[in-house]
Amino acid sequence: MKVILSNILVKPFNDELKSSNGIILGSGQDIKFNKARVVSVGENIDKVSEGDIIWYDKHRTYPITYNGEDFLVMSYENIVIIE
Repeated sequence: MKVILSNILVKPFNDELKSSNGIILGSGQDIKFNKARVVSVGENIDKVSEGDIIWYDKHRTYPITYNGEDFLVMSYENIVIIE
């Protein structure tokens, strides 16, 4: 699967927050930015590569399921940090 133009396809990391004792604290709804691994980048993007880890605005993404796996599609402008 390949995205086009200035879009990015990412696989989000599990965003469950746990205490040091393993207690689930919540779904992270109060956190605005999440981390993900880049799966595919559109041809108009040159600063992000497949495999990069990014921080993104989680409120500006579109979920997609492909072959039973969950991904997010977003615009390049929604990336705030590249690790």
